[in-house]
Amino acid sequence: ITTPNGEISIARHDILNQVDGLLAQRKNIVVVGESGCGKSAIAKEYYEQHCTGIAIWLNASQFDTDDVNTLFRYEESYTLNNILSYYQGETRKIVFVDSTEKLLSIHNKMPLYLLMDKMQENDWQFVFTVRKSAFERFKKVILDSQDVQAEILAVPLLNDTSLKTFLEKVKVSTPSNHTLFDRIHNLFYLARYCEIANNNPSSIEEFRELVWKEKIRGGDELDVSIALSREKCVLDLVKRVLSDGKYFIREEGFDASAVAELIRDEIITEDTRIGYSFTHDIYMEWAILMHMDILWERRKNMQTL
Repeated sequence: ITTPNGEISIARHDILNQVDGLLAQRKNIVVVGESGCGKSAIAKEYYEQHCTGIAIWLNASQFDTDDVNTLFRYEESYTLNNILSYYQGETRKIVFVDSTEKLLSIHNKMPLYLLMDKMQENDWQFVFTVRKSAFERFKKVILDSQDVQAEILAVPLLNDTSLKTFLEKVKVSTPSNHTLFDRIHNLFYLARYCEIANNNPSSIEEFRELVWKEKIRGGDELDVSIALSREKCVLDLVKRVLSDGKYFIREEGFDASAVAELIRDEIITEDTRIGYSFTHDIYMEWAILMHMDILWERRKNMQTL
């Protein structure tokens, strides 16, 4: 989290230790929590810093394909069978699948089911992250249908004491608005609040507007035309997500310089094989809200005319 005192992280050693212990027991794991609570960050930290053996990281969006081998086409055209064969003799093999609530809206789940079936046969373990609101459907549609047994790890929001202690430590004022204070118990919202706290947002709506201005448009320092290009790029991306029904959108038709800035600022991510996507579903949800507001304003103007 970027604060006036520099970059500060909130330790989750207890959950990381639980992940390590369950994997050592040959268990599959589902990390469950509210969007923005830090599920992906915990899984990513374990994957990057603590994981021993062989590990593969996949985002659920990548399963929006008709060919499971697409998942393994990096610099070389690997196939699922190549991966299974190459690591056959390894004793610890883990595949991390992030944001698995997205799997529920993918029409063709056969590539996913094939991967899960083959990897289970070859003694791979799974670590999934999923939104709390989607967990029951995920369990029924994905886990139960593929006969995957898994341990559940719930990631809580910060409690009041931890939040106030953190804000005091980084010298950021506690918001006076109760709704906003409740929201920043969530780490995504807390990180964004620390970035714009000097503006003293008085409501959740003003907070979102300030974050949009800072993160999507790029802040006051940018030339207006560049800021608008960034915003247009984000809105064009979300419109195509809604119209195409896909999480990754082909790269054609976007302003390359605006995209480069948004990738640098971690609003958009790029997979050179399948296109652009939002780095976080909260950014996508805010873009949808902005898109709907624009459509509503246009409709009101048309009615007035």
